[in-house]
Amino acid sequence: KVSDEETGKEQERPVHATFAAPRTRYRDHYSLAYTSSTVRFRSSGKSHRVYEGNRSQFVLEEEHSGEITVKRVTDRTNGVMFLRAVCTVVTFLWSGFLFVFCTQILIFLVMDLVVYLGGTTGSDVAVGRAIGSFLSFPLFIHGLSQALIIAGHFIADTWASHYLIKTLVFRTRNSVLAAWTTFCFFLGFPLFCMGVSLLSGRPDWWSITALFWFSSVSVFYVIFALVIIYYEIKACLEMVANEYNIHNDDKLEVIKKCILLRQVNTLSGKKSRVYVARGTLHNVDSIRSTDTEKELRYYPYFYSRFTEWQFLQRIGMIEPVAAPKLTYPVEEALGVRPFVTRTTWSLEKLYFKPSNSWYVAVIKGPAALTPAQIKSSFICSLIGNLLVWFLVASLLVWFNISGAIIAVVVLAIAILSVPSFRTTLQIFNMAKDVFRLESTNTIEADDQEEGNSEDASMHTAKESEDAGSLGSTPEFGLTGVQNSEGVFQICESYRITVASNRYCWIMFVLQIALLYLWPLVALYVVNDTAIGTVFLFVGLVSLFRYFLNAAVILEEVGDFRGLSGKDEYGKWKNQSRTSDIVANITRSRSRWAWTIVLGFFLVITMVLGVGALTGDTSQTTGGYNITLVSGFSYSREENSLPYPSCNLDFNADVPSGGIIATRDFAFLSAMAYEGNSTVVQEQLDAWFGSNFSYYMPGVVDQFRNETNRKLSAVTYKLYSFPNVSSTLGGPFAVVGIRGSQNSWDWLTNAQLWSAPFGMQILRSFLPFGLLWNPILDELVKAISIIESRSITSVSYYVETTDFVEWLRASGQYADVKLTGHSLGGGLSIISAAQTGVSGVAISGPNAMMLRKSLKPPISRESLDTYTFNVIPARDFVPRAGGVAKLYENIECTAPANEFSSCHDIVRSLCELLFTCGTEGRPVLCQCVSEFGYPEPQSLNGESFVEACGP
Repeated sequence: KVSDEETGKEQERPVHATFAAPRTRYRDHYSLAYTSSTVRFRSSGKSHRVYEGNRSQFVLEEEHSGEITVKRVTDRTNGVMFLRAVCTVVTFLWSGFLFVFCTQILIFLVMDLVVYLGGTTGSDVAVGRAIGSFLSFPLFIHGLSQALIIAGHFIADTWASHYLIKTLVFRTRNSVLAAWTTFCFFLGFPLFCMGVSLLSGRPDWWSITALFWFSSVSVFYVIFALVIIYYEIKACLEMVANEYNIHNDDKLEVIKKCILLRQVNTLSGKKSRVYVARGTLHNVDSIRSTDTEKELRYYPYFYSRFTEWQFLQRIGMIEPVAAPKLTYPVEEALGVRPFVTRTTWSLEKLYFKPSNSWYVAVIKGPAALTPAQIKSSFICSLIGNLLVWFLVASLLVWFNISGAIIAVVVLAIAILSVPSFRTTLQIFNMAKDVFRLESTNTIEADDQEEGNSEDASMHTAKESEDAGSLGSTPEFGLTGVQNSEGVFQICESYRITVASNRYCWIMFVLQIALLYLWPLVALYVVNDTAIGTVFLFVGLVSLFRYFLNAAVILEEVGDFRGLSGKDEYGKWKNQSRTSDIVANITRSRSRWAWTIVLGFFLVITMVLGVGALTGDTSQTTGGYNITLVSGFSYSREENSLPYPSCNLDFNADVPSGGIIATRDFAFLSAMAYEGNSTVVQEQLDAWFGSNFSYYMPGVVDQFRNETNRKLSAVTYKLYSFPNVSSTLGGPFAVVGIRGSQNSWDWLTNAQLWSAPFGMQILRSFLPFGLLWNPILDELVKAISIIESRSITSVSYYVETTDFVEWLRASGQYADVKLTGHSLGGGLSIISAAQTGVSGVAISGPNAMMLRKSLKPPISRESLDTYTFNVIPARDFVPRAGGVAKLYENIECTAPANEFSSCHDIVRSLCELLFTCGTEGRPVLCQCVSEFGYPEPQSLNGESFVEACGP
């Protein structure tokens, strides 16, 4: 009863009793990122349960009668998505930088290893230091791959509005603090920095802003990674303490138990079993109770064969087990399995499922897959594998790869695709059995109920009328309806032998001593403090995460019952964040991908390192065997525009052939590859004419003797032009630097240009990637900090720069110029900018991005003033490192499937001769015979083919 304000009389008004709690009880699973929210409406008597998604909300609307309606509501605006995209781009930039940083660590370690073993320097072999560097590889690969996994999840978390960092660092009730913190690091601080830079009138305001933005996100990544590691280790310790009844105050015993469980998990013998099962889905959590199963693979691990040796059991290292013990897969402990139903099916879904995925394909019940869908999945798997084989083979054929290599590659791909195909085939066969059985039962039922078909039809029609438009909806939740049946793949691991405690602790001590302490001491002893410091932290974190591993504990106990909290919400939160960390980081599917990528990169680098130790780094390698013939010429076509740089006017006149031109530098670059001194001088006389250019190997030897560089690996030649007067009033010389010919040359390429090239590739993946150009050189400089002094001392450019300075100080030449092809071109660019002389590169990698990481650094103005690069079409090498202002693009006539041919120095020389004209220079026979250029015009009536000979 209520009182009416106007009359003062009491009146009766109805009160909605439906405001009471809903009948259905909801329980949030720990796989959810956020807890659900309950919203109740007094007037309608409805209760709403709101579940937050990435871009939308799912609302479960419950009537007082118990009926539930599921709604999807989009609650993300374009502005929010734009801000997310901007923040995600910056995190992607950071993650790409981290990957490049990881590859550089491996390159520098291999180069250090080669130097310690006496490569290129002839110094005493430091065996202990070399072994220490070699032993650092396992921890580096493991730790760096884990850092990349966290970086990948960092990107995903940023796109998802930082839900993980909010649940890890802040409680839900402190969501305001979490939102402000992420805003400040990702937008607030960088935008404030931009405003200050603009107000101060700085012309480089964007460079300052971009670098500050990158640094701010980097700091946030470190916080993100440390918090993840903290909660991962915390969950491990808590589960062990609760599961094995160890008091929480006795942390040492808990840690010892964690280490033993880790070692037992790793060192014990195991057998793996993979099978496809079919059964009634009574309970998704008890999926193992199946009716039919077909085994696909059952095999012991390779290491397990050694654990079965009787010798190891007699000395107490290995203990036998009475019966194989099941270790729970992490996927089962997480308690979440994706379903493939009639509505969630897609043609390619089963084909791209991982081979060890725990998905459930529903083949019987209301949401069962149709026969056409299952057949289509099987056919898609077959066609998909065939298409992969066909495309790989076609690509190899296009690259003119031999048939034997093509057959080996296709066979390898076929072997790798067998497990996935077999799984799909078993699902198809099991589903076919179910459909056949259902068809038989249907026929029998029709025979028994033949007389009642009319009543049955009326009954079915009535059910359809009641069901409405969604035919399968009435079956949901009804009693008496047959249970769903599914086909699912199960991957199990059984322990067949157990490592003893003594064996576990012996291996623990050896792992710490050999894989951490020895490398750490070796890196610091050789004054490689930068990489040593990185190894100190990366190795320490890797060891903690390896031995205190929450995923290993889950494999032992099978669920999250060891994780608790102060209340139900605290328990859910603890389990939710641990589930997210274990599923997406600790046992992320990308962990093997990153390990394989870094491992493959390390193997390639190690092969180059071994080649640098055992191969020939002398100065007498063979050249290109160029054949020069006189009496023929190429003339510029009428009404055609030659390359503007055909004649690089250095005001250095050659009496018999005009000024020194681009083609002359290309020729001298090609001569740098020739190891025979007699041939070099003969070719110089044939090109320039007699007594105008001289090869001076004695000057190079004198410099190396004076500077103690007798065993240097870099190859360069000095060409003297005593009869040519330069603008400085005297003769000049050209230093021709050879390109890559051996493994140490390729290591030098990786040392100098892998970081800039990696940053260029990263830039190409970023939207509006050119915006980050102003800071790329700073990022490359940051990476170079980890380069040791031993590597810098044997860097090629250090010697070539010193040689140019030595020549200028000697007073023999009024002017010195540099040229080279490929690696030689890149070194000529660096040394020319460092010394202030002219440098002409043919297909040389550039130095704009690495200029600040060199010693001494190079200014942008020096590169734009003193260096020139000739860039053939479809040659990616001279596009690496950031092109300076002076360059020339030239044509490449090689077929489209021969990318390396455009990098050929002889082809580039032919292109310059053909387009710019010979102008008194001889013609190469290879221009016609190998590269398909037209025959030159004869000046004396002689046939070009006869002049070149067979």
